[in-house]
Amino acid sequence: MSNKKTKKSKKTNGTKKSTNSKGKKGATKKNPKKNIIPVLTKETYRGLYFVISVLIIILSVLQMGFVGRFFDSLFKYLFGSFSYILYIIIVATPIYYIMNKKIKTPAIVVTLLVLIDFLFQLILVGNAESTYISFTEIYNGKVLTYGGGLISYYPVKFLIYLLSYYGSLLVVISAIITSIFLYFNINHRTLVLRLKHQIVDAFDKNEYVDEEHDECLEFDEEIIDDYNYVDTKKENSNEQRYNNIKDKDLVVDIREFKEEPGEELVQRVTRKQAKSKEVKSVDVVEESLNEGVSEESYDNYQLPPITLLNSPVKKQTITKGDVVEKSKILQSTFNNFGIEVKIVKAIVGPSITQFQILPTPGTKVSKIVNLSNDIALNLAAKDVRIEAPIPGKSLIGIEIPNTVNELVTMKEVFVNDEDNSPLSVALGKDVSGESIFTRIDKTPHLLIAGSTGSGKSVCVNTIITSILLKNKPDKVKLIMIDPKMVELSIYDGIPHLLTSVVTDPIKAADVLHKVVLEMENRYREFARARVRNMEGYNKIAAKDPDYKELPYIVVIIDELADLMMVSSKEVEESIARIAQKARAAGIHMIIATQRPSVDVITGVIKTNIPSRIAFAVSSSIDSRTILDKSGAETLLGKGDMLYLSADSSKPVRIQGAFLSDEEVEKVVDYVKSQSEAQYDPNMTPSEVTSQGSGSSSADDIDPLYKEVLLFIAKTQKASASLLQRRFKIGYNRAARIIDMLEEDGYIGPVDGSKPRKVFLEKEFAEDYE
Repeated sequence: MSNKKTKKSKKTNGTKKSTNSKGKKGATKKNPKKNIIPVLTKETYRGLYFVISVLIIILSVLQMGFVGRFFDSLFKYLFGSFSYILYIIIVATPIYYIMNKKIKTPAIVVTLLVLIDFLFQLILVGNAESTYISFTEIYNGKVLTYGGGLISYYPVKFLIYLLSYYGSLLVVISAIITSIFLYFNINHRTLVLRLKHQIVDAFDKNEYVDEEHDECLEFDEEIIDDYNYVDTKKENSNEQRYNNIKDKDLVVDIREFKEEPGEELVQRVTRKQAKSKEVKSVDVVEESLNEGVSEESYDNYQLPPITLLNSPVKKQTITKGDVVEKSKILQSTFNNFGIEVKIVKAIVGPSITQFQILPTPGTKVSKIVNLSNDIALNLAAKDVRIEAPIPGKSLIGIEIPNTVNELVTMKEVFVNDEDNSPLSVALGKDVSGESIFTRIDKTPHLLIAGSTGSGKSVCVNTIITSILLKNKPDKVKLIMIDPKMVELSIYDGIPHLLTSVVTDPIKAADVLHKVVLEMENRYREFARARVRNMEGYNKIAAKDPDYKELPYIVVIIDELADLMMVSSKEVEESIARIAQKARAAGIHMIIATQRPSVDVITGVIKTNIPSRIAFAVSSSIDSRTILDKSGAETLLGKGDMLYLSADSSKPVRIQGAFLSDEEVEKVVDYVKSQSEAQYDPNMTPSEVTSQGSGSSSADDIDPLYKEVLLFIAKTQKASASLLQRRFKIGYNRAARIIDMLEEDGYIGPVDGSKPRKVFLEKEFAEDYE
């Protein structure tokens, strides 16, 4: 026995020594073992909950075994007939969480479910002697209806005792409606005002209804009422109207910003996109577009969801006190210069505050306009723009920059789009905070100009993203020309493109020429179908299989100045022809440039493109080049724009919607995942046009060019003297051929006394022969 003990002790000692001898190495080996132990994450718990809940509900509904009958009886005992709805909720909840969505205000959700259970109890009161059934009766299957369950039985019974049956029913329904309003953040006043305005518009469409939003902080409005009411029988003079305005507190219109756009707006956009998915898509590519392109059905194509865009994060940028203080300074400025005016209203916009003033009768508008620099000095403002008069009102608007600008996001503007047109695009918000949209088919072409960093490229991205969010690839086709190579390259590969993004200015001129040919082909088709425009042609194509529906084509040129420098004659001619004739053919252009000079935006281009957007520029001369009037030089940059539509004589000031590069990438990735790009070979630029404008063009190629090319490939030498001796030609001709070879990249440049490098292999000549 003693020997055995000593052996054991030796073994233990040996093990101890071995562990000690390992020292730190042994310790370091144990740490990884601890990390091997799996850690249950939230996703794992949600998955387990989903599996268990589905298993229990299947057992309960099918009453499989003792466990299934027990759970089924328990649910019906506690919740009655409401248990069937409860089954759906139990399964839907983990699915909702697995999709990484959180239930906002869960307390309201639980309250709503309990109230619905109460409603079940009340509805079943008249159908059964008792709405509470014992657990034993349910388990034994002696009853067919299960009432409202135990949970709601006693509360409802007490409620009926207090309020009677119908009173209890009214209270429960009212509580359910209130819970829904609280959960979806619906304001009752906004809902009532919308219903009111819809009713008024239905009876009298010509009557102007001043819609007061719930987001506005309303103050004394009698001054506005006194101003708007003018009895033409009693007050026929401007002086009487001016005196009619009472000296009361300034009306300040400030919007209360929200972090999310209205839930009902997001749901409306989602429903609109869902409808467009259900509509069967027809292959709408013209015969000239289909040559060499395999037709692809877009029936399963899904539009990008609005949730890909970032939600706005808002904060109040200005208070009523700040506005009132500025109005006092403004009033004192006019008094100092002997101009009597009354400030009627102040509207706080995203980036500016507009003060609406009414001058004394007989006051020249030019006097007020000339005070813009003095007003900016007294208010310590960067720039002040004066709109005289405000369109539709006998008021003058003075626009003063806010201390802090509000960020207007693409999402909050896009959700307000009620136009079903495929070419309706978001621009931003005006001074009053209303979302502004434009239809490209009504413009019918758009010129965008502004200095670097003013928001021009963001505006172009906003327009393109609006098109991608609303249209399948067979409805709208795009052609993008980007000489800067960095602005539109992100869209390369989307299925809406007819050709890859063109970056070569010479190729761009060729593409524009092919757009002109496409326009003429469409007009020939219209003449054959005896219609005047694309809309009429598509109506016939929808009924007659001999015709194919045509998509809209939008040509987007990001930098016009670079194209005009390389091939101004060809580019200007093609743009002029497209702008003059392409509207009825469904072809539209969006041209952007950061150099608004007369040699870029020529008179021919301006005449045929009436719709224009001007961002911040350096001088009034540039502003007049874009808009034919000054004003853009006073803009603040960062998306602040003036939009002049084709049907308006005065530009509208808009704070452009902001779209980050991350949002653009999300939308583009989603679109690319739906379908691959299929470029049209008829719109692909020819390779010949990409060559330089020197002597290697197709018309000026020397007859000996090919022979010289093979000769230098064989000999691996290239020089003018060598060609003179070999081909017995003069020096000028030999030097010109050498220049052509260098220009085309077959030989290298002169490097001192060293021979030129030849980039052709000997095998080239052998293969050619």
